[in-house]
Amino acid sequence: MTGAGAAFSPGQDPGDAAALDAGPGSGGFEATLNAQYVLMICAITDAPMPVIAAVNGVAAGAGVNLALACGLVDCL
Repeated sequence: MTGAGAAFSPGQDPGDAAALDAGPGSGGFEATLNAQYVLMICAITDAPMPVIAAVNGVAAGAGVNLALACGLVDCL
């Protein structure tokens, strides 16, 4: 997998995280991480074939964990 544009994963805007915690019925930032990022990490680690991360620039925040979950990380 790789990022689109000049960065693999530039990290989340702190304002977005605050909005998730404030939004009605959202479950908050932690719930979003568990519902989305944890599932992606599990899909990568449970894949029947190794997943390759082509890190094409900055990798920050949860994107670092996505890359590190892969079987091979190549920094471009």
